[in-house]
Amino acid sequence: MTQFILVRHGETNWSREKKYQGHSDILLSLEGRRNVQALTFHLKTLDLDVLYSSSLKRACQSSDIISAQIGLRARIDSRLNELNFGAWDGKTAEQLISEKDKRFISWAHGKWQTPAGGELIHSLQQRV
Repeated sequence: MTQFILVRHGETNWSREKKYQGHSDILLSLEGRRNVQALTFHLKTLDLDVLYSSSLKRACQSSDIISAQIGLRARIDSRLNELNFGAWDGKTAEQLISEKDKRFISWAHGKWQTPAGGELIHSLQQRV
């Protein structure tokens, strides 16, 4: 049986500030590097066969830290990149609500919306 272990990249300054980062290529913060390093202690106890990473810098930095500890070289695949949030990138939910972004407000109420200049959820599903 094939098992998948999904690991999110470590913290970035934008994730700490609760900003959408989507395709924006933001680096890990110092705390983010520490987050991933701490995770590697658990990952080393598992019998892993392969490691994949998106092509975004924060994910590559995370996979590099993991690779150094578990001895697997990451396979980089841009199809794993995060959803493109378009006009929402770099903004917080509070900013988008204060801007009265109708698409975001609808999203916040559980109705899928594509951000202006962003990616359709169907496109994300197809590439991943």
